[in-house]
Amino acid sequence: MIKQKQYLLSGTKIWYYITMEHHLYDKTLKELFSRPEIVRDFLKGFVDSDFINDIDFTRIEKKNTSYIAKTFKNKYTDLALKLNMTGGKCAYLYLIIEFQSTVDKLMPLRILSYMLSMYDDLIKQKEISIDEPLPPVFPVVLYTGTQTYNAHTKLEDLIAMPYKRLQRYVPNFEHYLVTLQSKPREELKRMTALDNLIAGLFYFLTARTKEELKEAEQVVSDRIDYASEFGRFYVIWLRKYLEHKGIKIKTHVKEGGKVMLETLVADIRTEGKTEGKFEGKQEDILKLLRKKFKELPQSVEDKIKDVHSVEKLEEILLATLDVTSIEEVEKIINQ
Repeated sequence: MIKQKQYLLSGTKIWYYITMEHHLYDKTLKELFSRPEIVRDFLKGFVDSDFINDIDFTRIEKKNTSYIAKTFKNKYTDLALKLNMTGGKCAYLYLIIEFQSTVDKLMPLRILSYMLSMYDDLIKQKEISIDEPLPPVFPVVLYTGTQTYNAHTKLEDLIAMPYKRLQRYVPNFEHYLVTLQSKPREELKRMTALDNLIAGLFYFLTARTKEELKEAEQVVSDRIDYASEFGRFYVIWLRKYLEHKGIKIKTHVKEGGKVMLETLVADIRTEGKTEGKFEGKQEDILKLLRKKFKELPQSVEDKIKDVHSVEKLEEILLATLDVTSIEEVEKIINQ
């Protein structure tokens, strides 16, 4: 886990910690979804569309460009992949991974904007020709937060339509949504047993207790050869990702040479979020606010100390970087 105490002495260093945290998500998730095996398992296991059967998963091409606006790079990461299809055709997968705890109500608007930037970039790079129909793009949002996803996926649902005659001019756009809770845990377990590796990962990440985590590591260990090239990559990625959640893993060799996983649980969701961790994040927020405003009303301090959700405290910490008044702080806490 990133050691935050050496970075939390000033607003600048707090921001450094947060950007380092985002860099971890951004780098590791892009690494994972750049693997053809993961793209295949993700699309076949979590997307209900028959066009997936036409994808040649041996010829996936990653585009090394991000289209997300700078303002939102601490909330999402994106990945564009060229999908070569049977019959010589092609399409693009545009995946946005949303790792903030709160749901972005304007996601259809944002992802459409990013997709248009992607088309523009492909035209400028002469990867597609304006003399031919543009290739289709399949937009997918993967939400990794724990809240129930309650935002619209259709752009037209965000737009008021008081006049019938204007309806024809409202963009007809929709993105596909996948969440960690898209499938019940028993279904994730069944899919993992059928060698769907991304289902195995989701099975890990939705574990709520030490017992569920131990059971999940056994299910995944039964399906992955950790001594293989992909197995080594999977363990390296999983270790980096889970250490951020306070979960350490190591490998060990059982009789017969089989490599297994073993978790060393520092803290996991409902069981491991200790009072000390709450107090540490609360103090980080108070330090930043005192630096900004010199003096804080006791009521604000009390409200912050009453927050006992790590995700909510992280959300407040991020938002606090941009506030300009005590009133804004109180509004963020009360959201």
